[in-house]
Amino acid sequence: MNPVVLIATHQRTEITSRNIEMLQSQSRTPEIVLVCSDVSECDFYTRKFPTVHVLEYRNKPLGAKWQFGASKSKVLNPDPLIILGSDDLLGKYFIRNICAEIERGYDFVGLNRWWLHSEGQNTVFLLQYTVPNFPLGGGRAYSKKILEKLNYKVFDASKDKSLDDFGWHQSKKHGAKTLLISDCEKYGMNIISIKGDWITMNSADRLLNAKSVKTIKIFDKSKLKELL
Repeated sequence: MNPVVLIATHQRTEITSRNIEMLQSQSRTPEIVLVCSDVSECDFYTRKFPTVHVLEYRNKPLGAKWQFGASKSKVLNPDPLIILGSDDLLGKYFIRNICAEIERGYDFVGLNRWWLHSEGQNTVFLLQYTVPNFPLGGGRAYSKKILEKLNYKVFDASKDKSLDDFGWHQSKKHGAKTLLISDCEKYGMNIISIKGDWITMNSADRLLNAKSVKTIKIFDKSKLKELL
């Protein structure tokens, strides 16, 4: 196995740096491909994280930026390729455990339950999609086998929104063996969406009030320690 994590980022160096540091402390360390939107950000991450593969691509359309990273990751021979939002943090054993599922023969592994925390707040929410059989964007993993069938095209390069749909539907169309995980704690695949004072597509309030999302439980923020 050769896990590779793909992250696209824009004007959020603090949380992205925190994310990279946590990935580098995983029980199974992945290679990281980071796509930035300008030269200054590329220079920042290259200096701070010399082992990370840093790329530059414009921020719009966002689908094109993500797809650029997915296409470039091919040279690393990823197995699996794991997609991760720059403000989505993975629990310590996430990479190890998701690789184990790929080794069991799954071509696509994703979650439809995750944690949400807003910095400065005292609560952590456990959320789940109400839409059946649909994976969360962050944390989904594509096996080498399905990547080759898709020719590494896992994003619609023309879109700015609904970026998760394309790769999921294409994987199913090409006969991928899929695993969608609701019990993220049981599988040791916690993913925590962190919200702060940076630009984000989906704010905490929007997620908490979305019809497609339901709140399962609410915890004190001390819960974060055991999740990470």
